[in-house]
Amino acid sequence: MPRTPKPWFREERGEWCVNIKGVRHRLGEDKDEADKAFHALMANPEQPVCHDAVSAIVDEFLEWTKNHREPGTFRWYQEHLQSFLDSLKPKTLVVGKLKPHHVDTWVDSMTCGDTVKRGAMTAVARVFNWATKKGYITVNPIPKLDKPPAGSREQVISPQEYQEILENVTNGFRDLLITAWETGARPQEITRIDARHVDVKNSRWYWPAGEAPKGDKERSVYLTEEALAITKRLMLKHPEGPIFRNRDGEPWTPFAVNCSFLRLQVKMGREKIEIPEKQIELRMRQIEKSRKAKGKPEMKEIDVRYQARKALLDAAARANAPKYCLYSFRHSYCTNGLKSGTDPVTMGKLMGHADLTMIYKVYAKIAQDPVFMLAAARKVAK
Repeated sequence: MPRTPKPWFREERGEWCVNIKGVRHRLGEDKDEADKAFHALMANPEQPVCHDAVSAIVDEFLEWTKNHREPGTFRWYQEHLQSFLDSLKPKTLVVGKLKPHHVDTWVDSMTCGDTVKRGAMTAVARVFNWATKKGYITVNPIPKLDKPPAGSREQVISPQEYQEILENVTNGFRDLLITAWETGARPQEITRIDARHVDVKNSRWYWPAGEAPKGDKERSVYLTEEALAITKRLMLKHPEGPIFRNRDGEPWTPFAVNCSFLRLQVKMGREKIEIPEKQIELRMRQIEKSRKAKGKPEMKEIDVRYQARKALLDAAARANAPKYCLYSFRHSYCTNGLKSGTDPVTMGKLMGHADLTMIYKVYAKIAQDPVFMLAAARKVAK
């Protein structure tokens, strides 16, 4: 005799669910509301059962990811995919009716940069590539998505730029950037390093085979005196879990890092910017019109003016300063190391590359710097 369905709480998603006839239904976060939704489902057993709801496919993918990938990878997918599911209308949308415009609408609502948007779209695309490969669905409904251009990893930060950056950051983000500059570690290595993988005696982070954030091979990240001091201080503060934390005491996520870089961009670009009064008044009217159309209460004029001026100032600031990312620091570490005379083999080992392909690509860029090439030529001629 089949068991009677019963709601259960899914901790990693923070919501109540129930399985009915092999299909998982999401009932919501509130227990009382979940009970009502459950009874409504049970009261109408003849309703069409959706075996290919988008939410069901996403749940299956997350379950597989949790069992076959690193915890950090699972959390990355979970954040993006939960946001995507929350944007869907209706919530019970089936795979056959999913279209690229559902993804586009979701991404257009984001306030982050193109790199994060591209990653978010990639996360959704992988769900349905995976589901097709595993046989959950027969046709991928979104085989091609118009993703934003990939961010360039060839941005090189000069020592002068680096000092300017440090003058505009504080606390946990400052520790993160100093360590990125001093070690050239991958972003996921910095954000995931924990105390048990710190080898203080040899001044390095060390992951044995199978535990490194990327790949199955062992990995060492060697620390300068400043990077070691930061590591030792944070180890004492956070003996369990990732040692690098944001201002809320939470481990850094790609979203949090990107938001901090956006704030840095605005802060660095705000100097000597003046917004004409006419632009502020125009933006004020746009804000008031938008709020009225959405049925929101009126704001005081001083608050509308502040919001309008801040939006215009932030936009102007972003156009007035570069947008950095942690890979910019890694690329700069490699570039500066090669320019200082570190040989490519050693540089490749420090960076954790399996071969020297990427190192020689950096060398090709350095060869376009006439100042460096002239100094190298004169050094050879001595």
